[in-house]
Amino acid sequence: MTTSGNLPRLRLEDWFTSHGEDGIIQYHEFFRGVAQARYVVRKVVRIVDEQAKSEGLDPLEHQLLLQLYGSEQLVLGVNKLAARLDVPAAVVSRMLKSLESRALVERRQSGVDRRGTDVFITESGKNRCVAIWDHVKLHVDYFQKQLTEDEKLLALGVFGFYVGVAMHPVPADEKERNSSQVR
Repeated sequence: MTTSGNLPRLRLEDWFTSHGEDGIIQYHEFFRGVAQARYVVRKVVRIVDEQAKSEGLDPLEHQLLLQLYGSEQLVLGVNKLAARLDVPAAVVSRMLKSLESRALVERRQSGVDRRGTDVFITESGKNRCVAIWDHVKLHVDYFQKQLTEDEKLLALGVFGFYVGVAMHPVPADEKERNSSQVR
């Protein structure tokens, strides 16, 4: 464990020692890592939400646009959007009315299932996403500079744990071997 001022700094290697074969064995170390990862998530979400608001969008409306822009065909059904946003379809329908009135999305009857509605992001919607991203990037770049490499790796390790991807740290002696081979 390294130190930062008077506070011991938790590294990814330290966080992994909180895990045993049967689960968490050192809860304090485990929750220190979770707290750091949650801090990073909350900070980035707040930055994105503030920039969405500065562009006249509710954060959930912005998330809806991102889901459309990030979809494979730039189109999703209302129920799929509801699932991706983790909200009821009625909430999505209300948001779509507002976004459609601002020409950020278009709704059309589904070509696959006539009972369904497909939602498309418009060029204006895409442009709004890009404008928000340009502002977000400035703030996130600054935030990233405030984090140490250990803090960044720890956040990634915890996120990996949440989604079931083991991100075991590279042992220090192996790091030294790898860095000497790069030269």
